[in-house]
Amino acid sequence: MIILDVNKLEKDFGYGKLFEDVSFSLNEGESISIVGPNGCGKSTLLKLIAGIERIDGGQISIKKGAKVAYLDQTGSSIKDDRPVYEVLKDAFSELKEMEQEINSLQKKMESGIERIEYDKVLERYCNLMERFSMAGGYDMETNINTVVEGLKIDKNILNQSYNDLSGGEKTLVQLGKALLIKPDLILLDEPTNHLDLRSI
Repeated sequence: MIILDVNKLEKDFGYGKLFEDVSFSLNEGESISIVGPNGCGKSTLLKLIAGIERIDGGQISIKKGAKVAYLDQTGSSIKDDRPVYEVLKDAFSELKEMEQEINSLQKKMESGIERIEYDKVLERYCNLMERFSMAGGYDMETNINTVVEGLKIDKNILNQSYNDLSGGEKTLVQLGKALLIKPDLILLDEPTNHLDLRSI
């Protein structure tokens, strides 16, 4: 089944067309490599597919409901002073929001609110806990550890500030975050940048 279909795509930054009439499709389970000289539009093509850049002509169709992850080649320049573990947890944005609301509701129930309001809060809390569990909320740590081990990310950096990492470590963390999304389509823009041979 086709997961990505690119049809007669073109991009123009105002100084002439970077490319035009680009067409290809990608079936589930397939991989494609884009090869070409610097400046030919490889990164721009990926950004168009990821929805980061505006299309000037043609169309891109992605299978309905498909999760898309994009690893930018400039991922090592991202600034974030949070611990690496929290950066990786960003892959679970919906679960993180649920977790925050669960904690908020728990504090509300412990604060001594009136019985009628308590019952409403408790009902919301129970429903949210069930959704959180069904969506894999209790597997976040296990999934993060699996990706950390698989990519050979040093566990000692998980509590360090992301800003303090080397370029290679940042690239690995961004790749790990992309994998944790469990995407149906993953776009990797020069993923080997800043990585040593073992990591590649």
